[in-house]
Amino acid sequence: MSSHSAYIFLVYLSMLTKIIFSTFILLQFAHAQVKLDTVWGSEGRRVIQEIHTLDAKGVKNGLSRFYAPNGRLEKTGLMVDNKRDSTWQLYEEDGWLALEINYKLGVKDGYEIEYDALGRKKYSVLWVQDKKSGDGIAYYPNGNPESISPYVQDVIQGKTTRFYENGKVNQYQDYADNYPHGPFVSFYPDGTLEVKGQYTLGEKDSVWELYYMNGSLKSKGTYSEGEIHGQVIIYDSLGTKANLVTWHFGTRNGLYEKYYETGAVAESGQYVDNRIVGDILEYYPNGKIKARVPHVAGKQTGLTEKYDSESRLQESQMWDAGIQHGPHKVFYPDGALLESANFSYGTPEGEYTIFYQNGKKAQVGRYRAGELQGGIQFFNENGDLSAIGDVENEKQVGKWTYFHKNGKVSAEGNYQDGQKTGIWKYFNEEGVEIEAPKPEKRQE
Repeated sequence: MSSHSAYIFLVYLSMLTKIIFSTFILLQFAHAQVKLDTVWGSEGRRVIQEIHTLDAKGVKNGLSRFYAPNGRLEKTGLMVDNKRDSTWQLYEEDGWLALEINYKLGVKDGYEIEYDALGRKKYSVLWVQDKKSGDGIAYYPNGNPESISPYVQDVIQGKTTRFYENGKVNQYQDYADNYPHGPFVSFYPDGTLEVKGQYTLGEKDSVWELYYMNGSLKSKGTYSEGEIHGQVIIYDSLGTKANLVTWHFGTRNGLYEKYYETGAVAESGQYVDNRIVGDILEYYPNGKIKARVPHVAGKQTGLTEKYDSESRLQESQMWDAGIQHGPHKVFYPDGALLESANFSYGTPEGEYTIFYQNGKKAQVGRYRAGELQGGIQFFNENGDLSAIGDVENEKQVGKWTYFHKNGKVSAEGNYQDGQKTGIWKYFNEEGVEIEAPKPEKRQE
C-alpha cells in the first residue's frame, strides 16, 4: 500500500471511529433521565438542591450539580458509575470559582488548583491515585511562587523552598515524612544569609546561627531536643559581643551577662526558671561595681545600692516586689548623708531631710501622696533656722518667715500659689524694720 493510500485509510478509520463513538453516546443518553432532588426553602419556595444525570438503571452517569439553599451553584462535575470523574469545580458564596480537582472513578488523580476571587491561581498540586505526588505550589497574587513543597505518596519529602514576592529565595528546608529534617537556611530580601540551622524529625537540633544584613554574626546557640540549650552569645552589628544568656532546654537558667563595646562586663546575674534570682551586679568599664540590685522570684526586692566609680556608696533604696518601698538615702562622696526620705509603694511619703556635708540639717519637710505638703523648714550650715513656712502642691502658701544668722527675723509675709502677696515686712539684724530691698536690675 502506498503512503498516500495509507493516509486515506487512517483518515477514514478515524472518521468511522468518531461516528461509532457518537452513536454510542447518543444511545446512552437516549435511555438517560434527569432527576431533580428538591428541598423546601424557608420561605416556602421549592429550591433545587442537586441535579444528577441518571442512566436507565438509575446510576449517576453524566453531569452532576449541587446547589446551596439560596440557589447558588456550589460544585459541579461528571459522574461515572456513581463516582466522580474528570474535573470537578467548587464555587464560593459570591459565585467565583474557588477550586478545581481532577478525579478518575472517585479517586483524586490529576491536578488540584485553588483560585482567589479574581481568578488568580493560589495553589496547585498533582494527585496520583488519591495521594499528593509532585510539587505543591502556593502562589503570590502576581503569579510568582510563594512556596514549593515536593510530595511523595502524600507526604512532603525533600527540599522545600519559600520565596519573596519578587521571586528571590526566602528559605530552604529539607523534609522527611512531613517533618522538617536536615539543613535549614533563610535569606534577607537582598540574598544575604539570615539564619542557618538544622532540624531532626521536626525539632531544631545542633548549632543555629543568626546574621545581620551586613553579614556579621548576630547570635549563636545550640539546640537539643528542639529546645535551646547551653550558652547563647549575642553580638551587635559590628561583631562585638553584647550579651550572654545560659539556657537549659528552653528555659533561662544560669549566668547572664551584658558587655561594653570593649568586651568588659557591664551587668551580670543569674536566672532560675526564667526569673532573675539574687543580685544583679552592674559594673563601670573599669570593672568596679556600679550597682547591686537584689531580686526575688524575678522582681527587685531588698536593699539596692549604687556606687560611684571609686566604689563609694552614692544611694540606697528599699524595694518590694518591683516597687520602691521603704527608706531612700543619698550620700556625699565622703559617705556623709545628703538626703533621707521614705517611699510607700513607689510614691514619696512622710518626712524627708536634706543635710549639709557637715552633717547639719539643710531642709526638713513632708511628702503626702508624692507631693510636698504642709510645713517646711530651712537651716543654714550652722544648723540655725533660716526660713519656715507651708507648701501645698509643692508651691509656697500662707505665711513665711525668714531669719538672719543671729536668729532675728529678716522678712515675713504671705505667699499664694508660689507668688508673694500682700504686705511684706523686712528687718535688719537688730530687729529694726527697714524698707523692702530693691530688686536687682536685670543684666541685659
